Amino acid sequence: MGVNAGYAYSDLEGKTAPADKGEKEDWALSANYGIAGFYFAGMYTEGEIKNKTNGAKVDGKGYELAASYNVDAWTFLAGYNFAEARQTGGEYKDLVEDTLLGVQYAFTPKLKAYTEYKIEGLDKKDDQWTVALQYNF
Repeated sequence: MGVNAGYAYSDLEGKTAPADKGEKEDWALSANYGIAGFYFAGMYTEGEIKNKTNGAKVDGKGYELAASYNVDAWTFLAGYNFAEARQTGGEYKDLVEDTLLGVQYAFTPKLKAYTEYKIEGLDKKDDQWTVALQYNF
């Protein structure tokens, strides 16, 4: 079992335009737990980008949930991602909402094959399918 927390601050002076001054702050909390071939994890995050020159601000928040089950050389995966953001005075708009289903087979400790299917929950976005081989040197 693990619990983690993180915080990041960035000074964005002159990053978008030479006269602009800004800052970015992010924080996150996560937890994970594994037992008898099962693994569960979740994370919640919030962030904010401020333009100190004109007062504009973008707030964002989101979460991610993941689970896997391992039996012999097979690993079955499932995950869910959600993120939303708003500009100063606006309403939150969904940026990411997807569900991931996958399976992995380990031929050796270094060679794995996997396939994943990502279901996009937002309009006008296509679902994605991945098939791959991975070799770790």
